[in-house]
Amino acid sequence: RPPAKKEEGGGKSLEQDNHPSNAVVEGLREVIGALSKEEMAGLADARYYSLLSLDRKPSKSDTLILHAVTSSLTDKDSDMLASLCKILKGKNVILKIMKDFNPNKTQLCITAAASSPKTTAVKKQQKEPIVDVISKSRTLKVMRSALAGIPILTPQWMESCLKEGHMVAPSGHMCIRTLPRKQVASSTDAGGEERDDVPTEHFGVAKYAAAFQKISLSISNNHLLSGVSVLLCGSSAGSGMSKDLKVLLQQAGASIISSVSMASRLLTDIMSKDEEESGSTSSLRVRRPLFVFLCDDSLTDKSCGISDALFQQAKKLIVTKKEASVVSCVHFNWLFDSISCVTTMKAYGYEPLAPRSKALWDLTTEKMETTVADAGSNRNESQVY
Repeated sequence: RPPAKKEEGGGKSLEQDNHPSNAVVEGLREVIGALSKEEMAGLADARYYSLLSLDRKPSKSDTLILHAVTSSLTDKDSDMLASLCKILKGKNVILKIMKDFNPNKTQLCITAAASSPKTTAVKKQQKEPIVDVISKSRTLKVMRSALAGIPILTPQWMESCLKEGHMVAPSGHMCIRTLPRKQVASSTDAGGEERDDVPTEHFGVAKYAAAFQKISLSISNNHLLSGVSVLLCGSSAGSGMSKDLKVLLQQAGASIISSVSMASRLLTDIMSKDEEESGSTSSLRVRRPLFVFLCDDSLTDKSCGISDALFQQAKKLIVTKKEASVVSCVHFNWLFDSISCVTTMKAYGYEPLAPRSKALWDLTTEKMETTVADAGSNRNESQVY
């Protein structure tokens, strides 16, 4: 894979490709599923090394500019960052701190880690153990950084840079590997054995970076939710959160449904295609799109912004389908956990609160296999993105 081109000022630009093939979209999922934790961490670190231009030869005439965002740092961490900026400037490296994430510019994110990272031993201990460093919080900037596959680094990285007097290659405890999830699902069966079919958030950040390093993907659209159409329902469609939800959905590759009429047309198309496929004799399996009603947590809006006509149309589609439903109605935590777990989560555990949206959720979950218990146990907690 050819190296990325340098930006004005010496930094490396992030690759752009807004029209990937279906093979590339499927490739993201295939690559992630085939990698071991060691391989994921290795590929992620290699990508970080390249994005931070650590392979660059220092030159007095060449100034490297790196754009960074920060999240959930303490005052002590902020002071350390200020010191690091001064040290790096003396090495012709300008670390610019941005207020907001920019997919075309941001090259790293610095955030606090949760305590007690989980260590996974590596065979023969030829290298340092693979450490599952979990982010302390799941903010918009951190989630966008994960989706972009850029390094999400801890204050330990700043400490190492200050100790060495120059920018060091991030690895181990310096790298966030996992974003926390809101809905905790049981990963063991009745006998206490680990289950392989339960999506996990562990090493999710490393998975994104590894996939970008392994295959050519767009940094501005990582295709996690490719083929997913989303209608924002309730106050989430018009509140301040709406902007954040739309940004995440777009960066994850989802299509945003802008009106009820458009949603109705899409549901009609899904029903028509389903009827055509039911009468087809072809043995080819078609990957079905997913229509998601993404709901707020309001208890006052009984309909959650879903009209009666749209509800009846969705109900008809759900009830008449013979295979797994292509309609889902979920609480907005579903989006955040899908990003953390690097997969399109099932509706279990993301029960919306409004009666009408809950009725749709009941219908969709009845069509699925009963695999998840304690649905919605955490949905009333205060949300940290």
